[in-house]
Amino acid sequence: KGKRETDAAFVVRRLERVRCAARLRESLFDDLVMPLRIEPGRGTPSRSGARYDRSPVVFQTTPLDRRRPDLRQAAATPPLAPAAASSSAACEVSHLHIAAQHSG
Repeated sequence: KGKRETDAAFVVRRLERVRCAARLRESLFDDLVMPLRIEPGRGTPSRSGARYDRSPVVFQTTPLDRRRPDLRQAAATPPLAPAAASSSAACEVSHLHIAAQHSG
């Protein structure tokens, strides 16, 4: 085990080196029943820290409207047209989407 390596990292690395099927490796790891505490590090995606600078920050100022929608009116309302975006803006939104998927 390295000086800067956690016990968990040591065990995970050793199990990665075992020559066996992935399912068996996963079963071996599960059978260890080790309590782990996973803490975020630098660069860990965060929904609360995600920002899209091209959009203004908007705060909710009224209570949520919990009434049921009028389905006839909603069906008759045309959908909003998608807005054109530059490739850099599209890339930025795509990165936010990917980070949100991986942050749980």
